[in-house]
Amino acid sequence: MSDMPLCGFHRALVLPVILVLTLAMAACGGSGGDDGAAGTDPAAQSPAASPPGGETPDDGGGPEPDEGAGDDPAGPPAGAEPNRFDVEQAQVGDQVVGMRIEALSAYGEPNQPPDARFPSITVRFSGQVTLTGRFEHFPPEDEFFPQVVCFFPDEDSARRLPVVETDQRTVWFCFDNVEEARQVFGGPGTGTATVTIDSYTINSYPSEVVNTAILLEAIDIRR
Repeated sequence: MSDMPLCGFHRALVLPVILVLTLAMAACGGSGGDDGAAGTDPAAQSPAASPPGGETPDDGGGPEPDEGAGDDPAGPPAGAEPNRFDVEQAQVGDQVVGMRIEALSAYGEPNQPPDARFPSITVRFSGQVTLTGRFEHFPPEDEFFPQVVCFFPDEDSARRLPVVETDQRTVWFCFDNVEEARQVFGGPGTGTATVTIDSYTINSYPSEVVNTAILLEAIDIRR
């Protein structure tokens, strides 16, 4: 009978120890689980963090586009002259710098070099264009253009007129409506003016010929 109180005392002492150990083990296990979860949670990583070396992560967008990829491939190449056209390929209805081909004839030898293949060319255009440059009213005694008024566009205006690709002549023309041009520009002499023309016609033959146009208006005439 004397042993019973001692046994009860031991039991009372052991139970609190076991309880403390159990709580301690549970606390340690829970802490380790949280640490492991925190190490694998992508949401816990800063989205602004950069990889080692300061490199920017690949966004998966593929290679960068080449410079100039946005350039218009249909645009004329550098140095192109859009007012020049190939008479071999041209057809009635085609437009060159905004002027429409109304009539075209080209005769020559196919086996000749390009610059001599069509020695006889006539191309008539429709479409008004305004030009600036120098005029000359030739006197009656002129050997080639007696009492004819001709016009020599400046460099910028010359680019507004169609030119056959192989034609190396200086761009100039004489007015078809001779009498009207004489009245507008006065007596023989030279000067500068701004003119509006229509029916520009390219003439190229082995003999001496010039391009022509119809004078519609002339302003800022200065002698």
